[in-house]
Amino acid sequence: MCLTPRDAKLLVRFFDAVDSIVTARLLPNATVDERHLTSTLREALDERFTGFHALSYSMNELKADLAADDTALTVNLSIEAREYPPHVERRVNQADLGVIVRYDNHFRPGDSFAKAVLFQAKRLYSSPRTEPQYSESDTFESIDRGQLLRIADLADKHSSLLYFLFYCPRLDAYDQSARRTLRHLTIPTSKWRDYHPMHWLEEYGFLPWWTHIMEYAADPGRHFPGLLASQIHWLRDRYFDNRTEGKIRRRVERDKVPHPSVREVYERLWGDIHALSWFLVYRVLMGYEGSSSDEAIGLARGDGMSQEIGIAPRYTMELRVSVGGEAHG
Repeated sequence: MCLTPRDAKLLVRFFDAVDSIVTARLLPNATVDERHLTSTLREALDERFTGFHALSYSMNELKADLAADDTALTVNLSIEAREYPPHVERRVNQADLGVIVRYDNHFRPGDSFAKAVLFQAKRLYSSPRTEPQYSESDTFESIDRGQLLRIADLADKHSSLLYFLFYCPRLDAYDQSARRTLRHLTIPTSKWRDYHPMHWLEEYGFLPWWTHIMEYAADPGRHFPGLLASQIHWLRDRYFDNRTEGKIRRRVERDKVPHPSVREVYERLWGDIHALSWFLVYRVLMGYEGSSSDEAIGLARGDGMSQEIGIAPRYTMELRVSVGGEAHG
């Protein structure tokens, strides 16, 4: 456990405020693409530019609230936009965002760790209709099977490193039927606690379980998540079959597989998919997601190896959470 319940909730509140700023751009039939949305996400998170956005809970407020409680915890975010030389740009299948989370405990240095994740972003597209609103049947039509295959192959070598980042609109952009359905799907079912793996180790899992129930079930006004971090295995299995020919095992593309709808995505919430705020705070910072290998951290940073194997993030975000500091050492 590396965060108090209060600290974790404050961090989630900040990332949820960023979520609202980014997803507000997903108006029905809007022409914004994933690159524009990721650029907005980068600006809202970057300390140099976040003040340009009217966040409901700003980074300055986050830091002031954290400092008001004597837990010796500080949070720093740094964002780097990477410009690659033309010869690199042409041959890399760029990830949209690399995230490195560092937890430094100066009281208990053995508890410190670093985790890396790479995100490939995909936005929801609305189907043409009379009413300019999204429906629950609208799909993530920009998913590219060739790209997914390359990501799946890389994920075989780097477990818990690669994820999709789904950009979904805010709740008021959907039609009435979809609003009711998707709002319901954000609430845990009665069996969620029994199936959730953290229930098996209750002393470690109590914080995410209880916070989930309190914030997503007990509060009807709880933020509706639009930025969703997704594991890749269910998409890999949706589009590809495994086939063994002799000693060679390869993935074979399935025919006529529809792109996943927004309803299907939200049906997987809190299992294969999490709100990005929840994912960063309760999954990566708690140590359950992300890769700690030096190679994975280099890939998320966009180092030379990342460019050589053909995947390099346009932006790298480093979230550093520290407890104590040099003054306490």
